[in-house]
Amino acid sequence: MSVHSHGEERPEGGAEIFKFLGTLAVFLGAASFSWVWFKKKMKSPSVLVRKTGKCLYGVHKLLGWITLTIVTAHGLYFLITKPDDHKIFTGLSAFTILLMIAGYGFFIKRIRNKRMRVVHRYLGILWAPLLLLHAGGSAIVAIIATLAVWAVIRMLER
Repeated sequence: MSVHSHGEERPEGGAEIFKFLGTLAVFLGAASFSWVWFKKKMKSPSVLVRKTGKCLYGVHKLLGWITLTIVTAHGLYFLITKPDDHKIFTGLSAFTILLMIAGYGFFIKRIRNKRMRVVHRYLGILWAPLLLLHAGGSAIVAIIATLAVWAVIRMLER
């Protein structure tokens, strides 16, 4: 493994690709979660907010399944190649929450009640601190970007 200038080990070859996939999954999850900010703004006076909300509504489920698929590939790779890595347990915890999010998301249309949506949303919120523990800096940037989207929505509506 090569070393960055600040002393952190840099993954090589396949590990670099699968680490990138994990980072990509964090951002796709954040984009999917951004739907929460837009859901209540579908009748916003801002055309941009309404159109973005419709777009996010259309891709929310797809982004969720893509995130789950990418996280599965990322996790399997590192479980096989680095089973003793210190990040395995936080990754497994975050994956478990993501599976629960997907499960509730899958059943939301089949079991129509408010609790299904509330649990799905709260699991999404619970996923964030686990991502902070597991992914560190990229999770921080994704969370800041999600909060920035919320701030932009608020500004556009004023």
